[in-house]
Amino acid sequence: YTSGTTGRPKGAVATHHAHIGALTNSLYFAALSALGRGLVPGQGPIPVGLLTFPFFHVAAFTGFYRAMAVGGTLVLLRAWDTDTAIGLVRDHGVTAFGGVPTTALQLLARAAELDEDLPTLTSVSTGGAPAPPELVARLTARYGERVEPANGYGLTETLGGVTANFGAQYRTWPQSVGRPAPVVETRIAGPDGTEAPEGEVGELWLRGQSLISGYWQDPEATGAVFTPDGWFRTGDLARVADGGRVTVVDRIKDMVIRGGENVYCVEVEAALHEHPDVLEAAVFGVPHPVLGEEVAAVVRVRAGAGLGAAEVREFVGRGLAGFKVPAHVVVGEDELPRNATGKVLKRTLRENWPTP
Repeated sequence: YTSGTTGRPKGAVATHHAHIGALTNSLYFAALSALGRGLVPGQGPIPVGLLTFPFFHVAAFTGFYRAMAVGGTLVLLRAWDTDTAIGLVRDHGVTAFGGVPTTALQLLARAAELDEDLPTLTSVSTGGAPAPPELVARLTARYGERVEPANGYGLTETLGGVTANFGAQYRTWPQSVGRPAPVVETRIAGPDGTEAPEGEVGELWLRGQSLISGYWQDPEATGAVFTPDGWFRTGDLARVADGGRVTVVDRIKDMVIRGGENVYCVEVEAALHEHPDVLEAAVFGVPHPVLGEEVAAVVRVRAGAGLGAAEVREFVGRGLAGFKVPAHVVVGEDELPRNATGKVLKRTLRENWPTP
């Protein structure tokens, strides 16, 4: 089932043929990663992965398929807890971490507090939500090139990752989710469905073997996202540049239109994450009687940081255009509301936003 963060969960009908495609995508990216590090794919130590995604989440497929294909080990974490995760990495010799960007950031922050080197760890991979470029910077600053960063793009409807970005290429293009697998087609579609010029923002469309065949007993929802010739409308805004690399800029439903200007929440969240005391950030639109919408942000900061809303606005204003700077900022030390897979529930934040 889809996660339901933007609406009611829908049953995703996946064939055996599609799952084989998803497995092949995962193995292709693993082989490409190994070659980029000067290794022979399939050789070397057996990987030990810490899987923080629940098995009902599609991101777990990628880790499970990869481990199953090479005879690897998976260490399971029932519910996310940073100290428990660090202990599992240490006790089981975990080599690969996989989770949403927030859990990866929390792992890095806690390891730094404990001065924990995590000596067996060789890769940190994120998915399930956009990864702020600051994640790569923090990982590289602490561990250099010993730990390979990786992220990618995938949905329930694609049965896992269909693009990937890792290693030196990820460090060079930290805002990107990488290039697609060979058997996955991508299109950046304009409003009429035609392909947008390179570098322009449009809706990301996908086509390939690993896509689902539709939604369970819901032909209306299926017809709304699948074109007659097999393209899947992801609902994500993206652009393709730098040799075919895909960069996701926002969910169409999340984009804020402020006085006619488009504000991509992912860009603002990335700017917020650049502050060393920011642990989590969620940006969304709130109603405004004249502008239509204004930009709002809920920010979780490090305990005792003493960071206020004015300081947050001043910090992001150094690098963002004025209309993108959140007009309203709520700062606290409590974790943001999330679903079971780790995605921030922006719908809950909007519903609880104080009305003027």
